[in-house]
Amino acid sequence: MRSQPNRNYTSNDDIQTPLALARKLVAHFQPSGRFLEPCRGNGNFLKALRM
Repeated sequence: MRSQPNRNYTSNDDIQTPLALARKLVAHFQPSGRFLEPCRGNGNFLKALRM
């Protein structure tokens, strides 16, 4: 496969899970124990877990 030129593309890999959604996911799945969170971002899942 031939490589394509970048064409001045700027990546936006910073997509955060909204805190309200993180809270709903934590409430539904009720995770427990220890967690490894290598992609913490703004920490919305960690905030939801502390509630």
